[in-house]
Amino acid sequence: MGKIILIVLTVAALFIMSLFCTGEPIKESEAQKENETEQGAETCRERAEVTRIVLKDGGKSEIYGEGAEASFFGVSINGTGKYRISGTLRDGQICAEAEEGMELILDGVKVSSSRGAALTLTGKNATLTLAAGSENRLSDAYEYKEGEYAQGCVSAERSLVIGGSGTLSVSGNFADGIVCGGELRIESGNLNVSAARNALKGEEIVLSGGKVVFI
Repeated sequence: MGKIILIVLTVAALFIMSLFCTGEPIKESEAQKENETEQGAETCRERAEVTRIVLKDGGKSEIYGEGAEASFFGVSINGTGKYRISGTLRDGQICAEAEEGMELILDGVKVSSSRGAALTLTGKNATLTLAAGSENRLSDAYEYKEGEYAQGCVSAERSLVIGGSGTLSVSGNFADGIVCGGELRIESGNLNVSAARNALKGEEIVLSGGKVVFI
């Protein structure tokens, strides 16, 4: 009789323990789902905050978001925030008037210009980010049209920071490759730069990371 009672008590104890053991993973799973939901919502918000630009010739560039406008000569960007740019301009320019905090994310960009610089940044300091796995090519004109003030393929009025893990190839056919009026800081990324005069030009040039090849 004592053995039977002992067996019953043992089975009951195992049953109670199994309830507690199976309860904890359920709580963890629910917490994990909540965390994944929050992360998903955060990613959606980030995407909504980024204006996406798909470059196309003839004033047909597609813009999803605010702060950018397509024209026959390319794309103009005005303001702060992030802009993810892809696509091709066989003969055009990207002209950005930056407010503090502007970030241009190059994600498979090919721009050639017969007028002047391929990319101009006026106004405040700006950041140029090379998207992971992307290959980007910028090439300026051999002779600049009247009214084109820039002296390089990539021309920034103030300081410019270049980062990311993609690749950027710059051909400065007229004069300089990448030129800015303030500090030019290269933090990461792969840069291939050729120029008729100076590959890199700025008040101060800081190479804190990345790889720069002068062609």
